[in-house]
Amino acid sequence: MPLKDIDDFLRSNESYILFPSATGIQRVDVCAVASNNPIEDQHWEGMVGKDGALFGVFDGHWDPTCGLTVERHLPAYIAASLRKNPKDATAALVDAFERLDKDLLDLPSRAIPDFDRLTPDQIRALPMDVRRRAMDVITAALTGSCAIMAYVKGSDLYVANAGDSRAVLGVRDKNGKWSALPLSEDHQPSNPTELERLKKEHPGEERTVAFKNRPDGPMRVIGGMMPSRAFGDAKYKWPMDVQAKTDALVQSLPAGKYPWRTPKYCKTPPYMTASPEITHHKLTSDDYFLVLASDGIFDCMTSLEVVEAVAQFYDGSDAAMTSPTGRPRNDPVRDANAATHLVRVALAQGEGQEGVSKMLTIQKGRSRDYRDDMTAQVITFAPGKKALGKKPPPPFVRDAPSVVERDETLRV
Repeated sequence: MPLKDIDDFLRSNESYILFPSATGIQRVDVCAVASNNPIEDQHWEGMVGKDGALFGVFDGHWDPTCGLTVERHLPAYIAASLRKNPKDATAALVDAFERLDKDLLDLPSRAIPDFDRLTPDQIRALPMDVRRRAMDVITAALTGSCAIMAYVKGSDLYVANAGDSRAVLGVRDKNGKWSALPLSEDHQPSNPTELERLKKEHPGEERTVAFKNRPDGPMRVIGGMMPSRAFGDAKYKWPMDVQAKTDALVQSLPAGKYPWRTPKYCKTPPYMTASPEITHHKLTSDDYFLVLASDGIFDCMTSLEVVEAVAQFYDGSDAAMTSPTGRPRNDPVRDANAATHLVRVALAQGEGQEGVSKMLTIQKGRSRDYRDDMTAQVITFAPGKKALGKKPPPPFVRDAPSVVERDETLRV
């Protein structure tokens, strides 16, 4: 793939967002490159109140439905929770995540009149058009999405994470040395803390609550999901009576279109949760930027390598960069967008332009076998203003929208 075509493709998927000076945010660079068709990653950047800034990356799975629903509604749920509880951002973020997931899990009752009183056989007997419409509604609950969000107000940075996307802070000390400060943990059963939580919540199911489907495979929640926290994924959360009714609905519709069935080892749900883990950090003059990114980036790079790549962008290096291990990282910086540069490095996987070309020209339908969707936000704080000032001006920018313009009501 010619270099110009690579540049044109990556830049067609980038954006620049400007925030009011009161937030302390200098600029937000975003880039999202699909592997799935359509892309299952979503992202959001906007204002909360007069001086709060909110950012999010939503990594969907099964199909884009849940990710799109979370992208549309979660910022407004957070804004509403912050209005009710302005002095406790941690509690507000947890409340917003949990309320939205509850509303998703309640969709069957809203999609089918008298759902709670109907039996599985009665659901199977409903008119086909009623069953199809109900299925369209509850797909937002059956599909799933990880979510990582950052809320910035003054020097306070809060990260709320449910899933295996990541937040990492790029820190530069007084001697000019860069380091990475992780602000999230991956919520997967391969994480000992998450595995222990699952075992405690499901006594007697230690062998099936999480296991590998093959010796060289990852640990999966009851043999299915890799993330142990996410929105939706209702087949890992609904009580068994609701499972029986939604199974009846799924089985009554054309085979193949609706793949969701109660997992084999689902005995005492819920096995997954959207309750987030919150990290609070006080920003300092050493904190240059924050990266939020889906696991498509971190499948290819460590958190330190992500910071190194963005630092290369900030420093304006005209030379190729290597990691401390000596692994080649990327060709010289050629992007005006920090997130685009980061995605380019992730695609290259140490092989420069040739590696990027290889990843972008995989035969249609096979891309997901080699990489995931990749979405990255790079949020530049005040210490990075000088570095940005040395960059060419962005070719286009848009102002951050206000979250109050978004829709909090989860409609059916």
